[in-house]
Amino acid sequence: MDANGVISKAVDSELQAVGENICIGQMFRQARLRAKLDLDTVSADLKISTEYLQAIEDMDREAMPHPTYAAGFVRCYANYLGFNENNSVESFRIGNNIQTTSHRSISAKPAPFWLGLSVPRGFGLVTAVVGILGLITWYGQQSIVDPRTVPPVPELLGTWSQGSDLHNVPAISVEPVFQSADKPVDG
Repeated sequence: MDANGVISKAVDSELQAVGENICIGQMFRQARLRAKLDLDTVSADLKISTEYLQAIEDMDREAMPHPTYAAGFVRCYANYLGFNENNSVESFRIGNNIQTTSHRSISAKPAPFWLGLSVPRGFGLVTAVVGILGLITWYGQQSIVDPRTVPPVPELLGTWSQGSDLHNVPAISVEPVFQSADKPVDG
């Protein structure tokens, strides 16, 4: 049945029986004319250009886009007119001698060679343990402090810290400052 409910299943079966001697494009044209539809109306309903619909009816392969798009347009047009979509697409492909690739003829690429390689069981665990021990050893080597590497205290600092000048440092008085809500803090 089409979008407007014009074509009935009886018309579809009649066209299918007649269609054995005519191509699918002619069957679409006859069904469209029997439903009193023009290409502009069908084009507006299906959102497919009138040039493509005319090419489908004329079985003009050169005017059609890529075969995948053409098959989709035929599927939509067949559904609109009430035909079996799959049979219509297959008839369109046969009528246009479009070769389709069977899924059985597609061969898979062989797997890469490294997928066949295997490692012994536990190899990952052993690698992780060796890596952790290596990091611990390296860190331990870095953290050992050699007493010869600590620089001596500079002479001026050493004499100053031992001198009497530290006893003469004036005392610094620090008064706490509290902020109250009524008066601002003087600074």
